[in-house]
Amino acid sequence: MKVVKAAAVQISPVLYSRDGTVEKVVRKIHELREQGVQFATFPETVVPYYPYFAFIQTPYHRGGEVEVAD
Repeated sequence: MKVVKAAAVQISPVLYSRDGTVEKVVRKIHELREQGVQFATFPETVVPYYPYFAFIQTPYHRGGEVEVAD
């Protein structure tokens, strides 16, 4: 039986920076490889991130009025 070392990665995004988030994920992949991990999963919405606070505050908006549904 072949054993595969796997990791479930819980990682936060770099807020408002897709490029920063991708760099962070790539660094984590390299770190895991050094630890012998052969298979890793990441949160499905880490790139682009889906902010955890979307349900408790209105979205960031530049200029103009923002209409919030009740």
